[in-house]
Amino acid sequence: MTPSFEVALVLGFAVTVACLLGLRRLAPHWGLIDYPTERKQHRKETPLIGGVAIFAGLVASLMWWLPLIPLINSFLVACGVLVFVGLIDDIYDVSVRVRLLGQTIAASVVVISGDIYLLSLGNLFGIGEVTLGILAWPVTLLALVGVTNAFNMLDGIDGLLGMSSLTAAGAFLIVSAVAGNPLLMFIAATLLCILIPYLILNLLPENNHYKVFMGDAGSLLMGFIFAWLMIVGSQDHLTSAPVMDPVTGLFLLALPLVDLVTVLLRRIKQRRNPFMADRQHIHHLFGKAGYSTQQALVRLTLIMWAFAGVGVTLQCLQLSESFRLMVFALLTLGYMALTKRLKNIMARRMKKTIEGQG
Repeated sequence: MTPSFEVALVLGFAVTVACLLGLRRLAPHWGLIDYPTERKQHRKETPLIGGVAIFAGLVASLMWWLPLIPLINSFLVACGVLVFVGLIDDIYDVSVRVRLLGQTIAASVVVISGDIYLLSLGNLFGIGEVTLGILAWPVTLLALVGVTNAFNMLDGIDGLLGMSSLTAAGAFLIVSAVAGNPLLMFIAATLLCILIPYLILNLLPENNHYKVFMGDAGSLLMGFIFAWLMIVGSQDHLTSAPVMDPVTGLFLLALPLVDLVTVLLRRIKQRRNPFMADRQHIHHLFGKAGYSTQQALVRLTLIMWAFAGVGVTLQCLQLSESFRLMVFALLTLGYMALTKRLKNIMARRMKKTIEGQG
């Protein structure tokens, strides 16, 4: 008997909920607790079990419905590697080198064992298809590790990583449905089912007993999953029915990617270690400009929806990829203008504070 699509989704949801509610009691014994610090905005000890719960739900759902082929097997193994690395980081706060090593191993698993690689970037410049040739493997590894880190760095305020993941999953589900690819539709639908219960608990008030965080295990996992989906969904040699052109992936993952690039460039300009954590991400800028966490989340969610909505629309209309790249560049310029405006507001607030003290 063929496993039921619907039962698999319900199973993933149920396993995630069970883990979210059950593992919170074990979190203190495992050291999976996020303690308040000067760099963090929360003021109460919170379990870091969201990533483990999401991974458990994902594995349960995918193994129930999908065939265990190298494409899926390598994906699940790589996800397991990243969750393990994230858990070690959540408990022991390991170095950047250790995290990058774990991410590279996970990426290598899907590239070598699953034969996942970026062969084409599409007709980005209107002069013909851009193929990578011998650069396919290294560019794929860079893309997988880069997007994984982009999601990891975005996890700074309640709900932001969850909403970013939910937006990307929803948009990917739409393009997969339009293209008629059942495998990728199922994975996207599964992500929606397992992200919703996490997001509900993550957005609870700080004093609520059931509030949880995703932790590095979750942020690394989500970044890797979406990098994998964008590659598999856009390459002719990986699926019988590609669901989107490569440029569409930029729209679906816009906030993590643009935030990563702008922050790294800012750190390099300031002659600082580009991988050293600070408070210069977009959600930090909103906070320094006087916006509450909720206000920042709403505005950033609208930005994500705008990027994803435009990307899905342009994909469905099948407009030229070079035009879509230009649209993405214009939206990115708008994002950069927003960051500049936030900095101006921060400067005025600081000036008023100094004048008030004087």
